[in-house]
Amino acid sequence: MHARIVLGWIALVAVAAFLLLFLGLPLLTSLVAGLDPGLLLEAVRHPVYRAGMLNSAAIAARRSAAMRSPKSNNRSCVAVRPSIRDLISSGRPS
Repeated sequence: MHARIVLGWIALVAVAAFLLLFLGLPLLTSLVAGLDPGLLLEAVRHPVYRAGMLNSAAIAARRSAAMRSPKSNNRSCVAVRPSIRDLISSGRPS
């Protein structure tokens, strides 16, 4: 019985080490490279990147507000596309 417990802990430590090495280390490397002040400054300075960051922040804020709303059915931020029937009955292309 004691050997089973020891083997279980060894397996758990081996899995944790594997995950840390092959998932944690690449993630940490990417985060450290992405937090370079020159890279962050360039992302804020460039108008396309700045617009993308503002758009993603606006989407996140709207989605967060919709999720917190008690009356929300969690679909308030989703664009609704008209059906083919609606397009045909309206008589005009969109």
